[in-house]
Formats: sequence, C-alpha cells, structure tokens
Amino acid sequence: MSKGRPAGSVELGFATDEKLEVVGSRLREQGYDYEIFDEDFGRSLRVVDPDGVTLQIQEIDMDVARASASALSARNE
Repeated sequence: MSKGRPAGSVELGFATDEKLEVVGSRLREQGYDYEIFDEDFGRSLRVVDPDGVTLQIQEIDMDVARASASALSARNE
C-alpha cells in the first residue's frame, strides 16, 4: 500500500521538468483542484480526473537527472 491510499486503488504517474506550480496553475484554469506534496523522492502534484482516477505528476530536477545519467554512463564505460 502506498502511504495512506487503500489497497487496490489506482493512480497514474507522470513526470515533468516544469515547476509544479506552473502545471497546477494550468489545471486550476481548467477547473481542477490539486495538491502538491513533498515526498521522499521529491515533489509531486495530485489531481483527480473526471473519471475519479488520481493522477500524480512528479517534478523532475533536470540537473539531478543529467548528473545521474552521466554517472551511469561513466560507470558503464
């Protein structure tokens, strides 16, 4: 079970390199409420779609992603 959500629940996950506040602003303009969470792995935004499915959008820090990719590449050489 994932932090307080009931077993069997469904959540779709996406990632973005935009700030979550920017994504949230566009969602709010379209009439959707959202919440931003600080999690163990970083920040994420959750919004419920019209069908009741929770969507999670994780903010990716591209500097960290590039450093990780570089470290993996160097390790595999």
